[in-house]
Amino acid sequence: MAVESEAQKREYQRWSRLAIQLVGAADSGRFEHITTSVVIRELGQDRLFDLLARELPASVWDISTLTDADRSKLSSHWRMMAQAYEPSQFHVSRSGLALLANYVLHLIDAGHATIPS
Repeated sequence: MAVESEAQKREYQRWSRLAIQLVGAADSGRFEHITTSVVIRELGQDRLFDLLARELPASVWDISTLTDADRSKLSSHWRMMAQAYEPSQFHVSRSGLALLANYVLHLIDAGHATIPS
């Protein structure tokens, strides 16, 4: 079993805090206009973090403490997932924020996958 470095642990912590904030924002009902189609469109045009920075409260970013490297890595992974999967495969049909939270959870899960020997 591979051992996670401290940097990897901190990255996953920032990502999990982001997922928690995204779920909370989605649950508030204030961001229903950020649908799955909006997220997919903004990802395709590499503008998603610009949208999120404009729309979501500053506390999301204060709590998650994402780095520029995190944003770049997440954008890349999210674009790939948006092209490879339908939102319904992540059990989401409307909320773009819920979709992003599930993308993050999927990435964390994949980073902890146990490879059979």
